[in-house]
Amino acid sequence: MDDFGSKATEHANFLVEHIPLKDCPTQMKAINVKVSCDIGLPMNSAECINNALQILQAIGACARASGEEYDYVVGLTDKDVCGATAGFSVYGTGVVFSESDAQITPHELGHEWNLVEEYVDACRCLGFTRADNCLDQYIGGSDPMLPYTSDYCAGGSACAGRAVTCQGNLNPSNGRCIMSYADAKEPREFCKHCWAHLLKIDFLTC
Repeated sequence: MDDFGSKATEHANFLVEHIPLKDCPTQMKAINVKVSCDIGLPMNSAECINNALQILQAIGACARASGEEYDYVVGLTDKDVCGATAGFSVYGTGVVFSESDAQITPHELGHEWNLVEEYVDACRCLGFTRADNCLDQYIGGSDPMLPYTSDYCAGGSACAGRAVTCQGNLNPSNGRCIMSYADAKEPREFCKHCWAHLLKIDFLTC
């Protein structure tokens, strides 16, 4: 439980430091739910994705059993139980699943806040044309991930589903956006398009 508490605090601190609430961190409260949760996570990525809604509902129900009130529930694990899946969420559930890397939590919460993936050209290839954080070829959004080429990223003409094809928009610190893939170049921050979007959300601002 001590290890979990330490990791949960790390995730919460990283989150608040990378959203507009960093200017008033006391407006966000992190609650570590002290209940035993037997979620039964699958052992590979495909099963995690196929059962994502049921897994998130179980994590949410376990948190509610504590009697605590919350806006979002984050389920954390230090085990590689989902294969290549570092985290997942189902929009509108208010529950996310994250492995131990702290940037996974704001990435998944980013989906709850209507941000899209930046490791793939989600606006062109996945139909999210109204997203505020589309890949931008002028801030690195056309940079490919090997073995792919720039044709798969901003300004390109090829698509490969949700495969990691692009490096994601650069952020103001010259790392890659939190909405890119789990191991993208550090330091991780939201790109300027994500940040402009987050500033429009009242409960994320002071």
